[in-house]
Amino acid sequence: MNSTSNIIYYWYDWQLHEVGVVRIHKDKILTNNFILLISNSRHRIIPKCIDSILNLKNIEMWQKIHIHQTGNKQATKEFYKFQKYFEANILIPPKYNSKLANINHNRILGYRIAFDLLGAENVIGIEEDTVIAKDALLFSDFVLNEYRNNKRFRGINFGSREINDSVSPKSYSHLRFGIQGQASLLTRNSWNKLPMNKLMNFESGEGWDSPIEFYLKTGFMVTPNSSRILDYGWDSGTHAPKNRSSSYYLSMNRSFLKSHLPNRFLYHHFQIEHKSRLDSIEYLSRDNWIFDLRNRLNSSYWARRLKRFLPKKTKLRIGVKN
Repeated sequence: MNSTSNIIYYWYDWQLHEVGVVRIHKDKILTNNFILLISNSRHRIIPKCIDSILNLKNIEMWQKIHIHQTGNKQATKEFYKFQKYFEANILIPPKYNSKLANINHNRILGYRIAFDLLGAENVIGIEEDTVIAKDALLFSDFVLNEYRNNKRFRGINFGSREINDSVSPKSYSHLRFGIQGQASLLTRNSWNKLPMNKLMNFESGEGWDSPIEFYLKTGFMVTPNSSRILDYGWDSGTHAPKNRSSSYYLSMNRSFLKSHLPNRFLYHHFQIEHKSRLDSIEYLSRDNWIFDLRNRLNSSYWARRLKRFLPKKTKLRIGVKN
């Protein structure tokens, strides 16, 4: 399955006509499930991240893509060191002066290659400073089988900061929330509904996860009550705290599932309150109409139409997060 010459140099053809990944992959795809690793500069953490990916149960049933942005020589050495373990390795130079703009660009590029070019049905995006629990794919397979036909299912967030010894590590909640950049699964159905015009505006000044939040909140993200990730992003991230002693990291570490669950364990829905984020709320179907409306009002089309009926001096605040 692995290729010894699968480095792809990408030169920003957003129609994806010139990417060699098609030639490399079409005879190798065994599944429509993909893991997408995005890396740049965390050369000390990248090996931990990749080791956690390679040690995932059922990893042989998932295709692996590694997108690495050049600029840090030591991190690029790690990219080459681990290339044989990925079905595709994509090496790209930074395109923007802004760190956030490059993060946005690289993530959306990865999604476009997986979904639009390779026909992925589900993509797990993982950042370079994240370690993922061994049963994350078993959990994903269970959730996808359980909810693939549910029209309100949007994906999986793997992180949690809840610490509750009385709650089974096999349990998960339905949360009305956006996507966790550190590690999360996005379905094709969700990808097809996202506002691509906003996602492609890499220099908007906001993260790639922000414009998709309104759509994702029209449904639910399955979230384990015990975290399936560890976040090491204290010295390079754009969202996470800079202090490694922050309660954010300490609580996630305590919530993290450190031992592998036996395959015979069945996961089950057990709703708990996830208190770490105020906007991480329980999914209740009776509230769907509210979030459907918010999503519609967030679109520029509806904003323009509504402005026609407002006094000229009225400031229209559409799409403002509570």
